[in-house]
Amino acid sequence: MSRLTLSSLVLLLSAPLTLAWESTFDYIVVGGGTAGATLAARLAQGSQSVALIEAGTHYESSWALAAIPGADVLPVGSDPSTQLDADWGFVTTPQTHAAGREVHFARGKGLGGS
Repeated sequence: MSRLTLSSLVLLLSAPLTLAWESTFDYIVVGGGTAGATLAARLAQGSQSVALIEAGTHYESSWALAAIPGADVLPVGSDPSTQLDADWGFVTTPQTHAAGREVHFARGKGLGGS
């Protein structure tokens, strides 16, 4: 029986779990944002085994601005050449009403949401 708790999430942040290829789970939750982590935690409260898969890392480990309150919005709409590890790097098509500029469309990836 596997249980996902807040303390186990902290442990996973510091040391990702390595599983054998033969590992099986009752549920696999793709996306470790707020909804995915909540769903995985609720499923793990029973006797089910749950794997939580997230594409990103823990954003605080790779982005110093994450520790500054409110700084998470700084890259929104910024230069498309600026890409953080916690960002998918989406860029809009050239915008007619923005002098043909391509705008960075911030979409995060990371455990706990963005």
